[in-house]
Amino acid sequence: MSKLFSSIRSKPVFLILLPLFFVFRGFSENYNAVPLKDALMLFFLYVGATLLFFFVGWLFYRNILKAAILSFTIMAFHFFFGAIQDVLKSFFDDSFITRYSFLVPFFIVNLILLIWFLKRTKKPMDRINMYLNLLLGIFILIDTALLVQKMQHRNLSMNVRPHYNINCDTCTKPDIYFLVFDEYSSTAALKETWNYDNSDLDSFLIRKGFRVLSHSRSNYNFTQFSIASTLNMDYLDIPNPSACTIKDYNNCFELIKNNQVCSILSSMGYEIANYSIFDIQKNPSLVTESFLPLKTKLITSQTFTSRIKKDLFHLLLVGKFEIKWLSKDLIYATYHNNQKIINALIKDSSEIEDRPRFVYGHITMPHPPFYYNKYGQQKSKEDIIKDGDDP
Repeated sequence: MSKLFSSIRSKPVFLILLPLFFVFRGFSENYNAVPLKDALMLFFLYVGATLLFFFVGWLFYRNILKAAILSFTIMAFHFFFGAIQDVLKSFFDDSFITRYSFLVPFFIVNLILLIWFLKRTKKPMDRINMYLNLLLGIFILIDTALLVQKMQHRNLSMNVRPHYNINCDTCTKPDIYFLVFDEYSSTAALKETWNYDNSDLDSFLIRKGFRVLSHSRSNYNFTQFSIASTLNMDYLDIPNPSACTIKDYNNCFELIKNNQVCSILSSMGYEIANYSIFDIQKNPSLVTESFLPLKTKLITSQTFTSRIKKDLFHLLLVGKFEIKWLSKDLIYATYHNNQKIINALIKDSSEIEDRPRFVYGHITMPHPPFYYNKYGQQKSKEDIIKDGDDP
């Protein structure tokens, strides 16, 4: 026991506990939405960055605890920048104190003062070392208890019917294509809202034997909710539809991943082909989607680098600070994803398989960003950003 107390007092365990706490808290809050392997990869990445700052500090101070405190300060600023900025905005709205032009210089000045103080002080750092070790240790234990509770009482708030197994040797089993063109309005909606006549497409589909629902509409405003409901053939039980929480979104991803349609069709001998932006059990998405807060983005969205990317990164996409290879990859990421899905669907439809197939294709179009103007011409990068499309 005395050795443990001595380690807590003298060893900078908080260097590892800080990234562990940050990642573990995000993993626990977004349980079921963030894969464990992705969370572990993120943790080791942050540990590497923490140790890098620690090594630089040690070269400067030649003191383990001082270097650890310096590294801790830098990483804490990175982890909690978004939360700090949001708190300031809640009190000061959009005043100068909430802006990067104040917050970043303010942190740099205080960091310089800390570096100077640690260099000059002769006081032992045992107390602050023990405090940080105990504080983060307690936080991690609390999050562990909450996670265990979630795992023991894993119960999706959006209830759907249990999975079925259907065996039918005499049933006709045609290939099934479920194709989603995200945010494509019905002909009636296009006519009413935009005065656009889309009847030619309806006529084409009818001639090909399709049935067109003239007044179709979505039950939900967000893609995740609509797809979760459709693939489970049921309405979602949302506790508070007017104020959806991150838990509601996470449950949607879980419901899509383990959906009823794929479960039933698999039991009937169907092969599942997933060409969508969502992961399905044993059939992960073949694209990296940029507009959904999936995987580790749920953890990292409040960090300093994520906030900078969200608020200021557009300066690197156009104008005098543009990085051409970077801007091309980012602005046209969704476009390339759409092309990848379309090509995969075309290739899949031309292949003959022994087993019947359920093919789910989900194309993020005409969902923004809008890559074409009303004449069908591809827009420039400048126009995409100018029009407010989210790359």
